[in-house]
Amino acid sequence: RLPRGTVATLTPRPGTRPDAHAAMPDTDGSNADTVYSYSPGFSYDYGPGWIYVEYLGQTGFVDRNGQVGEGDFDAFYVSMDFYL
Repeated sequence: RLPRGTVATLTPRPGTRPDAHAAMPDTDGSNADTVYSYSPGFSYDYGPGWIYVEYLGQTGFVDRNGQVGEGDFDAFYVSMDFYL
């Protein structure tokens, strides 16, 4: 368990795209517990461009006022670019 007000980050290795965060909010009036996000993925150089694949999962969010809240979210992204 993280101490209140702590943010932890996992740094990705070259060639991969793992990314993970954990935060324990220390905001007066907030009842949110530790929230986590993770987004493993990879990129592939196919010649004239790149293909990116990433999964995003999170158990919390930061709203437009900078307050941390709890809420589950999952997404899968695939994108491709092309250079002339």
